[in-house]
Amino acid sequence: MNVSIDRSLQKPQDYASDGSDAIGFVQFWGNSPALNLLADDPQASVFGPAAVGTQIGGYVPPKEDEAKDIDLGIYEDVGNGQEGDEARPKPLPEGETINVLISAGADVRHVVKSLARRPKGLKHVRFYLHEKQHEVLARHLLFLQIVNNKALTIRERMEVFLSLYGNTLVRERDCSYVSELAPELVELITENSAHPLAEKIDLSQLKFKDRDILQDVFKGWFKDVPFDVEALREQRCRGFYRARYDYRKNLMDYDYQTFIKEVAGIIHWFHYKQFGHTGVAFETRLASYASPNRTLASYTEAMDRSKGSSVQVRGYWGDIVNSPYHAFCTRTDPEVRHRLFKINSQQYRHTETDIAEYNLTAYISELETGQRFSLPPEKPEEFTYPYASPLDELRAADKVEEVEEDPPKAVIEEEKPRQRRQKKVNWPPLTSAMEGVEIVLLAGDPLEVLKKPKYRGLFHRAFIGAMGCMPVFQEFDLKGGAEHKGDFGARKESVFASIMAEGGEVIFETLKYQAHFEGMTRLGFRHRVAQAAHLAGWRLQDERRSLPKLEKDMQERQARAHERNATDFLRFVVMSGSACEAEK
Repeated sequence: MNVSIDRSLQKPQDYASDGSDAIGFVQFWGNSPALNLLADDPQASVFGPAAVGTQIGGYVPPKEDEAKDIDLGIYEDVGNGQEGDEARPKPLPEGETINVLISAGADVRHVVKSLARRPKGLKHVRFYLHEKQHEVLARHLLFLQIVNNKALTIRERMEVFLSLYGNTLVRERDCSYVSELAPELVELITENSAHPLAEKIDLSQLKFKDRDILQDVFKGWFKDVPFDVEALREQRCRGFYRARYDYRKNLMDYDYQTFIKEVAGIIHWFHYKQFGHTGVAFETRLASYASPNRTLASYTEAMDRSKGSSVQVRGYWGDIVNSPYHAFCTRTDPEVRHRLFKINSQQYRHTETDIAEYNLTAYISELETGQRFSLPPEKPEEFTYPYASPLDELRAADKVEEVEEDPPKAVIEEEKPRQRRQKKVNWPPLTSAMEGVEIVLLAGDPLEVLKKPKYRGLFHRAFIGAMGCMPVFQEFDLKGGAEHKGDFGARKESVFASIMAEGGEVIFETLKYQAHFEGMTRLGFRHRVAQAAHLAGWRLQDERRSLPKLEKDMQERQARAHERNATDFLRFVVMSGSACEAEK
């Protein structure tokens, strides 16, 4: 009997992907909740799934003398991260300049929340924002301008922020906003701007080459610059799904059920599916989203097929699998969590977009007023069918008149040619939270940038994104399958260890909310970060919840359960030299 075998079968890499190409080359948004890096934020120590729902229950008005004694811990399982004699970071010194490093943060969520919730005693704060891609730095400046633009109402700022933050297609007014602001951002980079934000931005640490690249990025935001983001994103999706492109909805459903729903169930499947198909994550009102979001345009290196030389290719190189929902949508303040994460008939009463609207509205309001923002008092209608939403009253108070948008022009060439813009000088002042604040932009290889003597022992707090950990692993020789080497603090003179002040705190983003890595990979990442911190002389906080046990023969379901129940972040305390010697 002869058996014929089809020798033309495709190789696995021809019809499948390991997920790395879905991440893209440029990270435009973070995959973890926003943190207040200037205070002891309980969000930094939370563990377990995000957005765990609360039952509606009955309405019992709290008495005045009992209102202050309500235990908010019953609404969110918050670990204080301290057990026994665990090391604690030193309090931030009041009256001194507080230096905070954010490397590979991907957005300004930590800056916005930190400034909105800044303790009154911290008068001078300096943020060092480091990104490898210049397009991300350019978006940092854009979003800082949006949250400080007092010419717009708080709700308008929130809507523009969300639209430009995570949508590939935006409203026509959002596109015009970016195009009109781009010339002023060019002036800011050339230090010729009258915008009050220019006084807060320090460009002295950027090379002139970096400034030229930023200037080119801003010039690419004009409306007359072509950017067919729909076609470019479709090419990315076809490159990722390959032979399974026609069944991408099923693959999205698998990612959602396996990696997203179990850790952040408030993210609605319809919204995640819409993001996977169109790239539109946030929709507000009844506006049409048809204009390209040029802030998501970026360059990456490629090989010229004809000449074989290296070239720069412009396109959409952002993430097509991980949605922009985790920064503002899956966690909120403990005092309002039981009202926003209510469940009825196994369905959340609110969606991730509702949570993002509340969180951003709260941050922008606190930036402007300096007063803590919260929901209106509870009402009995929230506990009886059809269960009124506490957000309805906020939206009604800030109701604006709907205006029909002009239909987008079909032919770009018909638009008027770009004319010389008259320089604007009457910009509105910044919010009060920007007083005493300085933003320092850093670009390039962090090992080269931070090795300068002026950064030694400078930073009181540091945040390192998950996609920015490779330089840390590289410095400590922990790439690939390298095993743990050395005693505690053996590499304390390394670049990343030397820049931190004694008693400072270093926070690492984990892969908990990534939608494409298996459980073993996520747990392995945690242990690799812990190895690097051990060599640097940093003590892990809340080790029991932050570092679950990793076994070689562990099943995938068990590994995912360990990762789901672990902390969102890895927090370390920078120990003194004498403490490192005592540990050896």
